[in-house]
Amino acid sequence: MLVNRYGVPIVALRSGEHTGLFIATTEAERNLGIASYETQINSMGIRLRAIQEADLDNWESQLKPQVIPADKPDQQQKAE
Repeated sequence: MLVNRYGVPIVALRSGEHTGLFIATTEAERNLGIASYETQINSMGIRLRAIQEADLDNWESQLKPQVIPADKPDQQQKAE
């Protein structure tokens, strides 16, 4: 509300040494906050597309793990 209605530059950092909400007071702080929001928006877009494209009838079949015997590690590269 404060951001949208009054233009208070509240930003958030979700990774790194310092995390949380704060009011940006420098261009550098604003840019850090903007980058964090852009990353979140991009991730949400990827998630949205995955949900939109999900096979509603067969999604469970995609959950079956591929088991690779420990004594045959060369098969792991083929699986990836």
